[in-house]
Amino acid sequence: MIRSHRIVHRRLFPLIALLALVLSVSALALRPAVPISSPAAAPLFQSLGFSSAPLSASKSVRVKVNGHPVLLGYQQDALGQPTLLIQPLQIQSEAQVQVLWTRGNASGDTPPAAVFLGQLSGASALALPLPSDFSTDRPGGLVFRSLPLAKTLGRVDLAALPSNLFQESR
Repeated sequence: MIRSHRIVHRRLFPLIALLALVLSVSALALRPAVPISSPAAAPLFQSLGFSSAPLSASKSVRVKVNGHPVLLGYQQDALGQPTLLIQPLQIQSEAQVQVLWTRGNASGDTPPAAVFLGQLSGASALALPLPSDFSTDRPGGLVFRSLPLAKTLGRVDLAALPSNLFQESR
């Protein structure tokens, strides 16, 4: 390379590096604030079962799913529809964790008659309507399954939980 070109390069590249640093810092400082989700999306989240209120400890039971603590609760809505309340206390390390309900206990493979209730998302609380087959006398079981891994992460036998959990609360 010609000596004059080396001198130009030696002086120009530190200026370019400094200019790039100033531009990137100013771009980060001046970027517009983008909300995570608009308030207009709240009915959509509620229709998917996401609840805005966390579970209260007085009407919930702590269980472990794949080593992660999860709070389970039960309530009946204003129309008398039984609703299962789920709140993960930690984010599941597996992706797309589905919550399935079975009539019997939740042991063995996932039965083909399992009913899809919903899907966990981060540490968000869920209020999932239970099927019409559900009764507090024989509550059945829950299966937590990772869809992409096609692997069962955990099972919870609802009959083994304290009986006062399924008492009516509004």
